[in-house]
Amino acid sequence: MRHKWNLNGANIQPGSLVLLREDTTTPLHWPLGRIVSVYPGPDEIVRVVSVKTAHGIYKRPIMKLSLLPLYSYLSLFT
Repeated sequence: MRHKWNLNGANIQPGSLVLLREDTTTPLHWPLGRIVSVYPGPDEIVRVVSVKTAHGIYKRPIMKLSLLPLYSYLSLFT
């Protein structure tokens, strides 16, 4: 089994901002979206999400997303 798939990280939460990776465009042109709902697998690890963009809602695997490392405004002061 490949080592990189065995690393445990935090599951993606609804409300997170992501970029939808597309093979046909450059990263500067990837659409921006917000996660609406998550679909965990039998092992409770999220593998598929619904993402709302300016053009609709899409269901995508998390391997085709780039999570934006944003922090809430309140977390800066606590």
